Amino acid sequence: MTFLMLALGGASGAWASGSAAGIKFAPRPPTPPLEMLTVKASAIAATASDHATYHQITVWDRIRSQNNFHFSPDNRRIRKEMKRYTDKPRYLLQVTERAEPFLHYIVEELDKAGLPVELALLPIVESAYKVDARSKHGALGLWQFIAPTAKVYGLKRDWWYEGRQDLQASTRAAIQYFKDLRDMFDGDWLLALAAYNTGERNVMRAIERNRKRGRGTSFWDLDLPEETTKYVPRFLAVLSIVQNPEAYDVELWPVADSPYFIPIDARGKVRLSSLAKEYAVDLKTLQALNAGFRRKMTPPKGRHTILLPVAETSQVTTGDADDGFIRAAYHEPSGITHRVRSGDTLSMISRKYGVPIKHIKRNNELRSDHIRVGQELLIPES
Repeated sequence: MTFLMLALGGASGAWASGSAAGIKFAPRPPTPPLEMLTVKASAIAATASDHATYHQITVWDRIRSQNNFHFSPDNRRIRKEMKRYTDKPRYLLQVTERAEPFLHYIVEELDKAGLPVELALLPIVESAYKVDARSKHGALGLWQFIAPTAKVYGLKRDWWYEGRQDLQASTRAAIQYFKDLRDMFDGDWLLALAAYNTGERNVMRAIERNRKRGRGTSFWDLDLPEETTKYVPRFLAVLSIVQNPEAYDVELWPVADSPYFIPIDARGKVRLSSLAKEYAVDLKTLQALNAGFRRKMTPPKGRHTILLPVAETSQVTTGDADDGFIRAAYHEPSGITHRVRSGDTLSMISRKYGVPIKHIKRNNELRSDHIRVGQELLIPES
């Protein structure tokens, strides 16, 4: 049997935002390019109908309807981890409220893939459902992928985009990884979760050590890293609480089991702040749904998917086209403003943005390579 010898980082450690300091967007130019957004009109109608029909059913009801994990909530290690949440009952209310934009989509995708929908609770442990969560090991996003594993599962990264923070791309990657782990550990989800946290190699070695010693090979029998010995019981503690929150005096945010967002096709560069203003969408929510766009806008080339809250799609107006698409036009900036910091040089700035020095100088009417701290440079598109 061939195993993937990779690991995902755990949820422990301080979180840090990945936003780039010292950068702001330039004012709109006098003759900007036209950008188009498109979304299937029929998809909006269907989503709105689903939202109206199922709004009284919650994601929690759907999770409780399944029973893919067999354990006793009275297990000593589970009870110990449960105190993290029962001692501060408002914590889970806050986390589940933060999870609202993402939960239905994740549950739906897990269900389509034939995986336990309970796995949608794992980001509560991994990232507290913070899209910008970053561990001390460099794991990033809701699913906390480290860079090597992200690469294996097709998550791309460049100056404009970070796949680990893209809700749809990272969830697809996590689902494939769950399938691989399920197959690797013969459907034992506790071992699969342990491997998700510490890596397949560590779990397989622990199993082999116990076999040689004539000991059990279940998760509870293995000698694993301390973080992992807490990680799996912590997930099971969260699952126990979700299954019966009243018993633990914990309140969960009422997350509807209906689509929170709809994908919109964006062509070229679209600034999220412009979109939020156009449709009166909460900017923080829009940015959280589209956290994969590292510069708060779509890249200037190609077609991209923007996730727009369902409640706002009714504001999109139908255009004259006969292709069944709804269109909205945006004029977007043709450059980015960089504020010079101590130690910056034109060479460094050129490498950072992938723009030749001569273009930066020409765009800012610089006669020499001298720049000063606090100076704002308009960086043209490469």
